[in-house]
Amino acid sequence: MKRLATLAFIITGLIYFQGCSLQPHATVIEPDKNNACITRMIIQIGIDGNDSDVIDVREQLEPCFAKECFIPCSADGSKGCKVLTNVIVKKWSDLTNDEKKDFHHITMVPNDGLPSNAHIGGANGEPSYGTWRRNEPPRTYCHESLHLCGLRDQYCSRLYNAVDSTIIQEITCKPESDDPNGGNCCTPTPTFKRCSMPCPGHEHDLMATLEPEISCENILDVLKKAGFDKCPEACCSSHAAYHAPGSSLYIGIGYMNFGDKDIKFGTYGMGLNYTGMITPSLGVTLDGGYYTHTKKDDPVKDISNLLNISAGLTYYPLVKKQTSLKYPLLSTHALIGLMNWMQKTTVSGGSSTSSSKSSFSFNIGAALDWKLGSSFDLRLPKVDYVPSFFASSMQNNIRISGGLCYKFSHKRK
Repeated sequence: MKRLATLAFIITGLIYFQGCSLQPHATVIEPDKNNACITRMIIQIGIDGNDSDVIDVREQLEPCFAKECFIPCSADGSKGCKVLTNVIVKKWSDLTNDEKKDFHHITMVPNDGLPSNAHIGGANGEPSYGTWRRNEPPRTYCHESLHLCGLRDQYCSRLYNAVDSTIIQEITCKPESDDPNGGNCCTPTPTFKRCSMPCPGHEHDLMATLEPEISCENILDVLKKAGFDKCPEACCSSHAAYHAPGSSLYIGIGYMNFGDKDIKFGTYGMGLNYTGMITPSLGVTLDGGYYTHTKKDDPVKDISNLLNISAGLTYYPLVKKQTSLKYPLLSTHALIGLMNWMQKTTVSGGSSTSSSKSSFSFNIGAALDWKLGSSFDLRLPKVDYVPSFFASSMQNNIRISGGLCYKFSHKRK
């Protein structure tokens, strides 16, 4: 049965590819020729300027669009299709007349203080055009390239008219009533002749401000306009669907061997962490743990409590190399944070003394997840190297733990 299902998937994929075969365009969105679970977006831009212009635009756009995104299946958001994007930048005068039909035409001009612009285009259609200023801030050309792909601005802006000292309404939100500040947007001045503000809900959107990087939301908005924002059923119903580890919450118990050459003891406790995915293979993790050790030597009782909090990155090294997420699922992490060491000494029937010290600490390790169901994994083992630096020395602490990991439904990032 498994062979028949695989054969059926291959045949369906071939039919799907033939039905979706596309001619070259300036912005191309199409299924990968060899894998129905991968959608590719390619943007081709011709720079009408000098060699330095081509280099400057290419250096900004290539890393901007070197992005991997994810389209979840409608029935199961933990699996779906990959979206791979890239941009091709060439000098306009080096293109043949036939090649120019498949490139957006961008004219470079000196930076006169006016904004760069691009005519709204679309995927798998006619090429678009624009005029870009030289030496623009980072991500300006990324923003303008998304115009070429069909996305509109998500900010309002106003211009100062130096001739009669009036304010000109340049761009408004959609609907116009959504303009910030009760519809007044912003106020330009003779010194700052152009001002702008993001539309509500787009404060962290590259189409509203140049501060954020391009997001998968931007990429998927382009795909939606082209009708490619759904993962094909041929992929979703197959074992070859691409799985992305969703954001997760982990709780576990463990043992930490704490100390250095002068003092050593073992502690037992609990750990808790949350990982939010920013790409299918990379996540941001917040980790915390509390461990305790008690030593009795009548009439003295010593209690040591360790509290550590750290944050950093978690990486799934095998996700990019496979289309089907295989278990056990390996993850690695590198975190930095603080460790607090609390000590209390009590003499039976007498007084007690306590102290508290803090130190920087690191958390470098790896874990294996074993699938238990659609929402839960068993994380075992989780091994961490957690060095600390108390008393001007280094403690080479090792922690081994295990527990349950709850997987949240995959959401667009």
